[in-house]
Amino acid sequence: MPLTESILKLLESKTPFALASILHQDGSTPRTAGARMIVLSSGEIEGTIGGGKVEALAIERAQEVISQNTPVLATFDLTGKKDEGVDMICGGRLEVLIEPMMNVDQLQPVFSACREAQKKQRPWIMVVSLNQTDGGLHIGRSFYVAQEVGSNIEALAAYDIPKKETADTLAQGVKGAVWDVVEKDGQRYLVESGIPRDTLYLFGGGHVAAWTAKVAAIVGFRVVVLDDRPEFSNFERFPDAERCLVPKTFDDIFTTPEMIDEPMGASSYVVIVTRGHRNDAEILEQALETQTGYLGMIGSRSKRDATYRALEEKGFDRSRFDRVHCPIGLTIGAQTPEEIGVSIVAEMIAHRAQLRTR
Repeated sequence: MPLTESILKLLESKTPFALASILHQDGSTPRTAGARMIVLSSGEIEGTIGGGKVEALAIERAQEVISQNTPVLATFDLTGKKDEGVDMICGGRLEVLIEPMMNVDQLQPVFSACREAQKKQRPWIMVVSLNQTDGGLHIGRSFYVAQEVGSNIEALAAYDIPKKETADTLAQGVKGAVWDVVEKDGQRYLVESGIPRDTLYLFGGGHVAAWTAKVAAIVGFRVVVLDDRPEFSNFERFPDAERCLVPKTFDDIFTTPEMIDEPMGASSYVVIVTRGHRNDAEILEQALETQTGYLGMIGSRSKRDATYRALEEKGFDRSRFDRVHCPIGLTIGAQTPEEIGVSIVAEMIAHRAQLRTR
C-alpha cells in the first residue's frame, strides 16, 4: 500500500480526507484495479485513478463523502455515453470505492500495523468488507500478518473483523494477487496482500552503486546500501535509499545487528560492487550461503574465474556459482557508471519478471 505513510500522517493530524480505490474495471480504462487516490476536502489529491474527467468527478464525489461521512461505491462509464456525465471514449467502466477516513480510533491501528509489517518485511493481508444494505454501504477493515508467505495469518488490528475461517479463505483465495475483490456468503470483500518488497542490497557505495540505486528506486525496488566508509554510505549520496548502513567490517555481514531485520529470501537482490576484489570475494562467499533470490557481482570474466577458483579451494562446489550473475548486468555495451547501473537493474527486472510468471 504505497500511500500508507500519507494516510497515517493525515490520520495523526486529524485531517478529514477520503480514499478513492478502483475496485473493478471492464474494458479500456486509464488506470486498473488497485489504483488509489487520497482526496482532501479542499479537492487536493495524492495519487491518481486516471486523471481527466473521471478523476474530476471522483474528486467531487469524494468531497461529498467527506462532508457526509458516508462511503459510496461509484460507477463511471467511459464508453462515451454522455448521459453518464463522463465524456471520455476509453471503452470501459470503473467501479470506485470512495471511503471517508475520519474515524481515527478505528483506522489508525490498522494502518499503523500495515506500516510496521512493511518495515519488518512481513507478508500481510488487509480485508475490507463491503456490506451493502438498505441503510447504505458499511465498511469494515481487518489486518493480518504472516510469518512467511503462505503461512497461517494472524489478526493484528481490525474493526468489524470477519470470522477467522472467512479471513483464512479470503487470504487463500487471493493466490498471490496483490489486489482482488472476492465474494463469500453473499458479501463482497476487497482483499489486498503485501509480500516483502523486492529489496536491493548494494554492497559498495561507489559511482556504479549510486546510479544502480537511482534506477532501481525508479522501478520500485527498496534500496539498502552497505559500505564500511561513512562518506560512501549516507542519504546525501543515496537519497533514494531506505537504509544506509556503515558496518565496521564485512565479516559475517548477513548476521550483524545491522542486517538482523533483513532476512535474505526470494525478494532479496544482492549486488556486489565494492571498491576491491577482496571485499567482493568475501561478500560473495557469504552471500552464497544465503537464500537471496538474485546474486550479482561486478567484474571481468578473469576476476570471476579467479574468485571461483579461490572459493573451490575452500570447499565450494562449482555448481553453486551457477546462480551468480557475473559479469553483472545485461549485455548492452554499457561503459559509464550510469549505463552499467541501467544494465544491472535491467537484469534485476528480468529476474523479477521471471519469478512472477512461475
